[in-house]
Formats: sequence, structure tokens, C-alpha cells
Amino acid sequence: QNLVSAMWKSMQTKPHSICCELPSSCLSYTQLFRLATAFRQLLRRNRTTSCKKTPVAICMDMMTERMAAILAVLMEGHAFCVLDQGHEFTDQLQAFDAQCILGSSKDVVWARLQEICYQ
Repeated sequence: QNLVSAMWKSMQTKPHSICCELPSSCLSYTQLFRLATAFRQLLRRNRTTSCKKTPVAICMDMMTERMAAILAVLMEGHAFCVLDQGHEFTDQLQAFDAQCILGSSKDVVWARLQEICYQ
């Protein structure tokens, strides 16, 4: 049983149970899957991730959003790398050969990502 199917089973059996709790926020299984579904739709609209196994970089400050992004990427059959915000993004993106980045414009590092992507 893989991570995605285990999460899906938990969502079906206890949809309103908390699956992620942090000091500043928490998510139920239903909320996690709703957010993951939104990220999946973004991935499906992106031409570079139309084929499976496309490397996707994830750069999000909020752990709850990061978990949903990881789940979405796995559900779509892609590989992922969570970018380390303490290091240079360019090096990480080149090493992972990311074809797509899932990020949030409300994160602190958004401006740095935009600089790299629009060079």
C-alpha cells in the first residue's frame, strides 16, 4: 500500500479527522484532498507536466500547503523535490532538472523564484 492510497483510505473512513496539525494551522483529510485537487488541476493545465514522471519542484513556506502539493504531485505520477529555502534555488532546480515549480505567491521566497524563472 503506497502513501497516496493510505491517505485516500483515511480520507474515506475519517474525512473530518485532523491529518496535519501545526501551531498555526491544521487540516482535515477532506481539506488536504481539496487543496491537493487544486494543485492537481494546476499541474494538468501546465503543458510541461502533461506527461507522467515530469520532475516538479515544490517551494512553499506553509507545511500544510507543502503536504497537499506533495500529495498532488504523487497522485499525478510525477517525481518531486522540495526546494530548500536556505540554499540557492538555481542550483537545486538544475540538479533536479525541474520542469515545473509549484509555489505560492504569498510565500516570502516568491520574488526569488520569479527572478529565476523569468531570466
